[in-house]
Amino acid sequence: MLALLFTDQAFAASSLTSPEQSFCLRIAPGQKQLPVPLKEEIAERPLFRRCKNAVRGVQISEEEALADTTLRRQMTVGIHLV
Repeated sequence: MLALLFTDQAFAASSLTSPEQSFCLRIAPGQKQLPVPLKEEIAERPLFRRCKNAVRGVQISEEEALADTTLRRQMTVGIHLV
């Protein structure tokens, strides 16, 4: 899921633009988590989105969520990318 968020450039912190930078994040002593806010304009966008045919191949929709049944099936049996 993090890869999808990095691809969308979803993080509010302008310094967090690649997965490598996430290794530098540290959880403060006494805490069990580190909030990493998303940009407001992306926070409501579905993480798993539908693909649609485009003039030059396939394009990922910006707003259309992947159907629950499709997502559940792909997470259960896995998907194979060509």
